[in-house]
This record gives sequence, C-alpha cells and structure tokens, in this order.
Amino acid sequence: DLGVPDQIFGVIDDGWDDAELPIALEDVDRLALTAVRDEKVEKKFYQRQFHYLLKPLQRGSHLVYGDHEVVPLDVVERSPLATHKSHAIDKVKLPNVSGAFFCRRRYSLGAGPGAIPISEFLDAIQGIKGLQNEHMVSYWASYTHNGFGYVLFSPPSDLTLKSFLATTPSQFKHLAKTRRRELLMNWILCLVDTLCYL
Repeated sequence: DLGVPDQIFGVIDDGWDDAELPIALEDVDRLALTAVRDEKVEKKFYQRQFHYLLKPLQRGSHLVYGDHEVVPLDVVERSPLATHKSHAIDKVKLPNVSGAFFCRRRYSLGAGPGAIPISEFLDAIQGIKGLQNEHMVSYWASYTHNGFGYVLFSPPSDLTLKSFLATTPSQFKHLAKTRRRELLMNWILCLVDTLCYL
C-alpha cells in the first residue's frame, strides 16, 4: 500500500505485529520503512493503518471513533429531507449487515451555536435505545467522529406523513383504489399500535 513491500519482512523481523496497531505518529519512524527516514511515508503509514483497523458498528452499540479512524459505512443517498433543524440525514449501509439500509442523522457536538453537549447526546441515546417497534423508525446504533454525533435508525424512512400528504408518491397513486384503501387502513392500524406501544 505504501510502495515499500520489501520492508514487510524487516518489520516482522524486528518483532512488530498487528497487536501493536495503531502505532502513534511519533513512533512510526521506529519501523524503519525506508532506508533514509521519509516523513511523507511515515505520515502515510500512520493514516493508512486506520483503513485496516476497522471497528464495525453492531446493533445497540455506541462507538467513539478517533479523528483518523475510518467509520465502516457507505452513504447510499442524501435524503431530499436533507436537513431538519440543521441535522443532516443520509441513507447508509454497513458492510457487516448485508441487505439492510439505515437512516443516519448527524448532530454537531460541543458548546457552540447549534451544537449539543456530548453528555446530552449520550443521554438522548440512552433514552431512545429502549424504544423499539416494527412500525416506527427505531435506534440501531450510534457513534461519534470528528466532532459530530451520529445515530443510525432502522428502517430508513423515505417519507414523513407530512411529505406524503403534501405530495403523494406516484407509485401510490397508480395503485388500484381498493389497494390504496387497504394500505391506508393498515397504516392507521399500525399508527394506533405504535401509539399504544408509546
């Protein structure tokens, strides 16, 4: 990855192994990656090691990622509901959870304007963890990274009731009248079930 494959055996011979990763930037020079010290290669090694030290998100977990760590998820699409109270919303997928998509909300953490203190963010996570219902978007996992807090919800929502009523999707309009009525009645029953649960 760094263009110095011959040094792999030298690093192993010097007793370095995966358990010692991540190696701090000030200690990377001890690996002797190049014959003459090259700070560019050392910095690249420091940054690239985090691409191999992935901490995957698991259901119900909260992880704290360091600034250089890589969060193993892919943004599938940016929602047309892009911001709500200045919190970005994305549709994402995780490599360790095949076939599932999640709604990810981003919150600015800190003491500045529009930000929330990290303690409040963590308290809110504890409050929503127990709210799990098949008829509503529910907490799946969360993490902090680079000054932001992120919460993954499942299943991802494509519409809100307000947006559905304002602009009814064409796929719903094209359904037979009896099928539309059936769906509306089922939605009402699901809504009642969810309200009873809450």
